[in-house]
Amino acid sequence: MKIAHIGQAKLRKRANQSKIPSHFIAGLERYLAFGIHPGGFMRAILSNDLVDVINRADADALSCLRPLSLLVFDCIDTRAWGTRQRVDEWMEHQGYAGITGRTFPDITDG
Repeated sequence: MKIAHIGQAKLRKRANQSKIPSHFIAGLERYLAFGIHPGGFMRAILSNDLVDVINRADADALSCLRPLSLLVFDCIDTRAWGTRQRVDEWMEHQGYAGITGRTFPDITDG
């Protein structure tokens, strides 16, 4: 199980390289750092619920569905995504801030 795969700077860099709109990343960062609800579309992605993703997606969201899904799969702490229960628990524990006392894990972003 990967726990803290990458830090915040590397997450942003990967998102920029993938041309994911910044508003999606801002919501994802707030969710990871503080357990703040990331919005319906992002929550559906994090919950691995394809039907809900499609139902909630607008054209902008659909255009970045693949890069967002890959970002989550490759880079996000497995405690924070995969099922609705994990997402709910992450929010209940207030993200990294509630779990570790820091908003993001100490990772070298070099």
